[in-house]
Amino acid sequence: MHRQYDFDILSMLKPCFPHRSLLHCARWRRIILDEAHRIKGFTSSTAKACFALRADRRWCLTGTPLQNRVKELQALVRFLKIDPYAYYFCSRKGCDCKTLHWAFGARGAHCENCGHPPMSHFNEFNRKILKPIEQAGFRGAGARALRRLRGEVMTTHVLRRTKAERAADLRLPALEVRLVELELSPAEADFYALIFNRKKAKFDAFVRKGTAMHDSAWYPRFQRTATRAVELEIVQPQAQLRAYL
Repeated sequence: MHRQYDFDILSMLKPCFPHRSLLHCARWRRIILDEAHRIKGFTSSTAKACFALRADRRWCLTGTPLQNRVKELQALVRFLKIDPYAYYFCSRKGCDCKTLHWAFGARGAHCENCGHPPMSHFNEFNRKILKPIEQAGFRGAGARALRRLRGEVMTTHVLRRTKAERAADLRLPALEVRLVELELSPAEADFYALIFNRKKAKFDAFVRKGTAMHDSAWYPRFQRTATRAVELEIVQPQAQLRAYL
């Protein structure tokens, strides 16, 4: 039994490997994407790698399906292949072109499926949900798009369970919060002040320009550099210190 199973697996992978990863060579019965919000960047390499996985069933697990913008849901909709919002369609009369991918090749002149130009194609999520919300906000067409998002995507495809609802099953201990005040050494305090002042100056510049919400990439970098102040080995060559700032 084991020999036959091993042989079947190798036969399946042989035509694919080494041109693709082993994960992409197989067709899975079920894929569970944990921390699914990590693919919120629709065009990121991580998201594309997840989209390319082949499976009969797909699940997404996340506590924050939407963190900042409605657009972040698009990657989850695409991964789950929610019809019709995950697909691209052709608007030409009589054309039934429907694809998960923007299929226009390297030149991008004509659709690889129907031959019509890019301007004739649209993504259903962009057209019916994202664009109306971006253009109209929470009124008029934007409000209708939000109702569509809730009624046709979230309500029908999301199973939400809170800790309070499942308290009897989880049996988690009571949350205990302890505040411990630490006293920095002179070297640590020096380094912390250096980081704080530099990052504060950058953030203040974003606030003056009114772009603090758009230039949010500074925040995780600030978190990473701030933690350096509590590390034991704080004295480093100047070149290494500059890399953290």
